[in-house]
Amino acid sequence: MNKFLVITTLGCLLLGCGKTEQEKLKEERQKLDFQVQKLVRDKLKDGDTAKFRNQWELCGEVNAKNSFGAYTGYQRYIVTKEKIYFENDYNSDSTSIAAFNQVWSVDCKK
Repeated sequence: MNKFLVITTLGCLLLGCGKTEQEKLKEERQKLDFQVQKLVRDKLKDGDTAKFRNQWELCGEVNAKNSFGAYTGYQRYIVTKEKIYFENDYNSDSTSIAAFNQVWSVDCKK
């Protein structure tokens, strides 16, 4: 009888017994958010200082300190399989910022 209780308890922990679909989706969303934030942090000069907002799936805004120790201001980012694109990388190239804005408007809506 005790084996059954242990197996049932472990099964519920692994499978999420008693959780609604909405709770399961929320957990999956939090996992994705965490993974995306880790990828973005790894690309920043001082990723430990990163502050995130308006994150939606693979898009969001991040503010972090630069090499001078000052916060740079929030900038948008888009994560793809190939690369992480930061809005500030294209400030001087109007064609590239237009392309970034186009992708943002299509793929980064809630």
